[in-house]
Amino acid sequence: MVDFLNLYQSEQGDAEKMLVRLQSAYDSGMVVNENLLALLEVYRQGGQLTIVATVREMTRRSAELEELPYDALPGWIRSTGTVQ
Repeated sequence: MVDFLNLYQSEQGDAEKMLVRLQSAYDSGMVVNENLLALLEVYRQGGQLTIVATVREMTRRSAELEELPYDALPGWIRSTGTVQ
């Protein structure tokens, strides 16, 4: 979550610039965190209200998420943050 907020701040909330920055990092050989990518997808799809709702749900269900395998978290973020 901190990585998302740092990226959000550095790119002044511009989702397309955030995506370009992550793509550039990936292209240069850096490992891009899948959770960060999932949060960015949610943000790009639904904007601030959707990302806020997703983070609230993450907080509300934190005990459940602790039991989730780490590699399953990006899928959970995507499914929870999907705009219906």
